[in-house]
Amino acid sequence: MTKPGKGVQMAQIDSIYHDGYLAVTPLGTQSQEDTLLLLKDGTVYSGLQVSPADLDVAASRKNEPDETVSSV
Repeated sequence: MTKPGKGVQMAQIDSIYHDGYLAVTPLGTQSQEDTLLLLKDGTVYSGLQVSPADLDVAASRKNEPDETVSSV
């Protein structure tokens, strides 16, 4: 996380995809959600835990490689 508002700027965002769905599990039906953040540089983030405005891109790429995919 960065200081509030010091993360990804609106001009860097291409799109945000949010999907809510029901999944059948051994414990029954559960509500689940997926959120993907696509940046204009081709990077895709999944599993966002903070607002894009608070996302530290450099730290995320270093510390959460499983959450980022770069197509560049």
